[in-house]
Amino acid sequence: MGSITQDESVAQNADNQLPGIISHIERGAEQCEVLMALPDGQTLCATVPVNEATSLQQGQNVTAYFNADSVIIATLC
Repeated sequence: MGSITQDESVAQNADNQLPGIISHIERGAEQCEVLMALPDGQTLCATVPVNEATSLQQGQNVTAYFNADSVIIATLC
């Protein structure tokens, strides 16, 4: 379970919810890479299926939600 939504109530059953603003969307044939600016200045990168990303736009306030088993932590240089 995990995705990005503008409706906080959709995210309430997930283990983790992170609010932020979409800073960039790279749309692909099957997946979209969505970058979110979090309130503390960190950047979250989420891979979202195209059908779930159709309404997402740069600058939107959204909530990323996901369960603990859906996380990959990495440092990008």
